[in-house]
Amino acid sequence: MPLYIFVFGAEADGLYANPDDCNSFIECSDGQPYVIPCPEDTQWSSRALSCDWQENSDCEVYKLLST
Repeated sequence: MPLYIFVFGAEADGLYANPDDCNSFIECSDGQPYVIPCPEDTQWSSRALSCDWQENSDCEVYKLLST
């Protein structure tokens, strides 16, 4: 199950990195988060606030380690 750091209604409307997947981003609208896929061969870029070519992307996925 994906881990989202969003609290429903708490995030301002806007575009956010998906902490689980660089090939998509989260759009918050009216307090609801929506996962939006990036076009093929692109990744989310927080600098550009859009999907960009992988070599231009600054996306990092954070994985929880289990013991």
